[in-house]
Amino acid sequence: MGPAQRPRSGQSGSRPSTKRKLRERGYRSPWEFCTPRVPAAVPARRGTCNQGRRANTCAKQRRSYRRGAATGRSPTPSIDPAASWGDTHTSSRALEQYMGRPFLVSFRPLCRTLFGRHASAQFGLPPFVDGSIRREPDLESAFPSVTALCRKGKFAPRLQESDRIAYITTRGKYGSMSATHWRLVALLRVKHCYGTHAEAAEWYTEHRAPLPRNCIVRKNNHVPFDHSDGFISPELRAMTIGCNLDQVIRKWDAGYRIRSREHGDFLICERLFSNLSDPPAIYEHEWVDWHGRIPSTRNPPQISEDLWSHLCRRAGLYV
Repeated sequence: MGPAQRPRSGQSGSRPSTKRKLRERGYRSPWEFCTPRVPAAVPARRGTCNQGRRANTCAKQRRSYRRGAATGRSPTPSIDPAASWGDTHTSSRALEQYMGRPFLVSFRPLCRTLFGRHASAQFGLPPFVDGSIRREPDLESAFPSVTALCRKGKFAPRLQESDRIAYITTRGKYGSMSATHWRLVALLRVKHCYGTHAEAAEWYTEHRAPLPRNCIVRKNNHVPFDHSDGFISPELRAMTIGCNLDQVIRKWDAGYRIRSREHGDFLICERLFSNLSDPPAIYEHEWVDWHGRIPSTRNPPQISEDLWSHLCRRAGLYV
């Protein structure tokens, strides 16, 4: 007598297939989720730009489904980051998607001038805060803020939520170090983006946080001139010839108010790192080792993830 033949699925006593078991348990093929559902009255369009990419993705998920069905486990669709952008070299893009783009910016600290060092010692101010009367950026706030008061449309309007900012001082001799160097003062991540200073002021009020000095709204005055670095730009000096100090300061603040109306971009950030008293130093040879040259920060550039990692390690954040 020959070997017993296995009954077919339609006959009595047959064993249901694994695929049918999964259907009875409520499982659904992952590729069905990415299949576009087109109403019956509307014919499906052909030749769309994502057609080939969607087909490749669905084929991968169908294979994943068959592997899950063979092992008896629930098939979980895996997300391929490369399929989202249609590129196989998307590690940096994927990182920017979740962590934001890194930027490098410089500013003039309070201790840059002799006037500012006296102000820091006399009033107990942190030496590495911004030296202007509007504190751009305001790193003393619980939620540091960045606006377009300094660079107008060259920096703040370019940033989005989750972008990262590394703030360094301008090149100089700080503290007891004789060689010129830079100081890494803060690493920030953009938390919220607003189009006007008034909208940002409402956010600070709702969260019961004091308004930063670079938020130009009613009843939020600038810091006294004695708390600044005392630096007055040549353009402002030329505009205020024959004016006393109070008139110069009013003219200075009026220029900031005009900029806040023309470029109202306001970024509220969260602090990843900050040191306003004695931040770590960066020397010229280190820039060359990390970046190949000294980076230019007049128009703040987007930097590489490798350079951002070097800055994080210098700040004591091991990534």
